[in-house]
Amino acid sequence: MTKLLIRDQLLKTSLLLPSCFPPRICGTLAPCVLACQVAASLGECCCLPILPGALVALRTGLREQQRIKGDVCCDWVAACCCCPCATCQMAREIKNPC
Repeated sequence: MTKLLIRDQLLKTSLLLPSCFPPRICGTLAPCVLACQVAASLGECCCLPILPGALVALRTGLREQQRIKGDVCCDWVAACCCCPCATCQMAREIKNPC
């Protein structure tokens, strides 16, 4: 528990953009940072978005957690065709982690 709390505090203090930016600006200026914030907000390792296909898994997990209608195929299309937009959408769904 303490280790998780320390990791979350380090993540918040080591981000490149201040928390006052809305997700769409973070997604435009630094999509990798926003993707890492989304992963951390979902309880995953902040480095997870670096792995191929991880954004699809995050999006599917968030959709299932929030009970949002859709399927894995739509998640894949959104994550692969418009990655920054998909990341901004996920950030809005989890209450603005940026």
